[in-house]
Amino acid sequence: MNEADIMQRLRATLVDEFDAPVEAVVADAHLRADLGFDSLTLTDLAFLVQGDFGFKATAEDFRDVRTVGDLAALIARHVS
Repeated sequence: MNEADIMQRLRATLVDEFDAPVEAVVADAHLRADLGFDSLTLTDLAFLVQGDFGFKATAEDFRDVRTVGDLAALIARHVS
């Protein structure tokens, strides 16, 4: 799965499951500041993307994820 495919699926998840505005879901969008995610929502997102993309990660893996692009890069590292 290439980065464009990951970003497209991730964008759909953020819009469909978390009601993020489609125009706001870009690689440099900050999950907290731009999309309004809180700690609970970020935890839900972490579990959801692991299930959707079929990988397991630790809390440590997610520690430096700040933006949509960071999350897409994390997914790419685990599914490639």
